[in-house]
Order: sequence, then C-alpha cells, then structure tokens
Amino acid sequence: MISLVIPGVPAGKGRPRFARAGAFVRAYTPAKTVSMENLIRLTFAHKYPGRPPISGAVTVDVRAYFPIPKSVSKKLAAKMAEEKFPYTHKPDADNILKMLDALTGIAFEDDRFIYRAEVWKYYSNRPRLEIDICEMDDLKFPQGGK
Repeated sequence: MISLVIPGVPAGKGRPRFARAGAFVRAYTPAKTVSMENLIRLTFAHKYPGRPPISGAVTVDVRAYFPIPKSVSKKLAAKMAEEKFPYTHKPDADNILKMLDALTGIAFEDDRFIYRAEVWKYYSNRPRLEIDICEMDDLKFPQGGK
C-alpha cells in the first residue's frame, strides 16, 4: 500500500484557463493546481524513491482536511478538531480526486487502473491531504490494458 500525507490546505484541480496572445488563444493550468500537483509528486518521490508504477487495478482513498474557520464558536471548533465534522464547501470532492492525475506515471501507470475511489472532506487543526493507494495483486490487467 502507498500512503501519502501532503501538508497544507488541499486544493481541487482547477479548470484550464485561456489567454489571448495576439491573434492566438493559449490554454494554461492555474498556478494553484500546478503547485499542488508538484507537491504531490515531490512527496511521493521523497517517500518512495525508485518505486515502479503499479500496472494493475488499484483502489484509492483520499481524505482532505481543511482548516477550521476562526469565526466558529469554541464549542463547534472543538467538534471540528476531532476530524469527524464534514467539510461541505469548495473544492468539490471530484476535483480533489482529479489531483491524483499528478501520480499518473509514478504511483500507477495510468489513472484508468483506479477501479474504486472514495473521497472524504473534514475540518482539522492540521490541514492536509491523505492519499492511500492499494494495489489489487489478483486483478492484473493484460498488456495493452483493455
């Protein structure tokens, strides 16, 4: 199993942005998305140096922990600090899951090998993104992966 803890406030994958450059339109990825993907890649490379990518079916569990707002009461903040209080604001769970594109080619060969994924969003005093990837040894795809 691969377990990663990425420190900091989790970010969802942003939509591509477009800018005019004279008569041309150029697409680019938002800076926040690029920096979060780079942090995920660096965390993986630091914890699992030289590990080959998984070439079979995987399950993914993602837990995103967001900071507790300063505007909430002490009683509510104490509940949120238990890391069981659901976070129901942006980013959407599916956009958080899309950040796993950063691990394509290094943790697993392709994100098409993910056959089950779950995302949880909570409040915490320690914002972070936790990713667990489990390889399913008995469900290997044939070469070509169709």
